[in-house]
Amino acid sequence: AVERMFSSGSRILEKVAEVVLRTAGQIISGIPNGALFAGTAVLSAFMISSQGPQLKKSLRRWLPKSWEQTWQPALLRLRKALGGWLRAQLLIMLVTYGLLAVGLTVLGIRQGFLWAILIAFLDALPMIGTGIVLGPWALVLLVQGKVVQAVGMAALLVAAMVLRSALEPKLLGKELGLHPLLTLIAMYGGFRLWG
Repeated sequence: AVERMFSSGSRILEKVAEVVLRTAGQIISGIPNGALFAGTAVLSAFMISSQGPQLKKSLRRWLPKSWEQTWQPALLRLRKALGGWLRAQLLIMLVTYGLLAVGLTVLGIRQGFLWAILIAFLDALPMIGTGIVLGPWALVLLVQGKVVQAVGMAALLVAAMVLRSALEPKLLGKELGLHPLLTLIAMYGGFRLWG
């Protein structure tokens, strides 16, 4: 039985080592591709921004007049929509910061205002949110025996999530010129379709 245990253990270690080495190889082989993409993106962004007016003139000469009448208003609407989205996100981030700063200060967390800035920024990033920090933090406080702070941190997490869920459709709808219900349906549909 001991012999079997060691032989199966060595097989498990071999498999783990194989997976680790394969993953490391994929990461290492992806570094040049990532560096090339990042360098190209930075260089092209610089070139586009420095030669924007000339590029627009060239593009207008190449495209038929009917296309210009179609794409120019579309680009203006896109710029307006992106600006509205950015304003809505900044406002949500500011409100989230206020809630977190007050909540963390009430809970007695040192440097609560700085933590609130970091968490509000993470909340603005897609697929991350406040739970990435507040959830584990509440668990750590619970393990440390600080039950009151752990419950307060969990309540702060729930309050931040509810606040974002309530504000986002209304603010995005207002900034983009859509009805809040339509915005909510679009956000939920996009989440279900594309994650």
